[in-house]
Amino acid sequence: MGGGFPGAPGGENPMMNQAYLQGLMKLVSNPETKDMINDPAFMKKVQMCMQNPSMIPMMAQQDPKIAKAWEVISQDMPQNFDIEQLMKGMNMSGGEEPPSRPEPKKEEPKKEEPKKEEKMEVEKRPDEVAKDKGNDFFKKRDFAAAITHYNEAISINPEEPLYYSNKAACFI
Repeated sequence: MGGGFPGAPGGENPMMNQAYLQGLMKLVSNPETKDMINDPAFMKKVQMCMQNPSMIPMMAQQDPKIAKAWEVISQDMPQNFDIEQLMKGMNMSGGEEPPSRPEPKKEEPKKEEPKKEEKMEVEKRPDEVAKDKGNDFFKKRDFAAAITHYNEAISINPEEPLYYSNKAACFI
């Protein structure tokens, strides 16, 4: 069997081993199937199905454990996988149509978030507004006006160290 997971079909094929392990994890985590993996005959059939997936419908018709295992393993199959067609081929429900899966929810169009500047204006506290005015004056090299606004920010929120460092930068 090569260097893969012991007992896993696929030999050196890591994708097969990964699919096998994911399938086993699903079986172990499901209360209806968790004890099935202790049955060597069941595990032999699972390995056969993993090596040759075209055998699944036939084996599922013959063995209800395989049918249940396939149901559990295939719950999260990608949307492009035609599970309904495969289930019809299995004829698991005695001639009746299998229950259809609910349609996947369509994503609602994302609402456009306000631009960063607009969003910040709404959320700004008075001390932040004063600091921003100080920053504008600092950029213009009007340090006296910048200090006035930084002092205003400090008087509103004396716990914010950034306001002190901005004020100190005006003296450099």
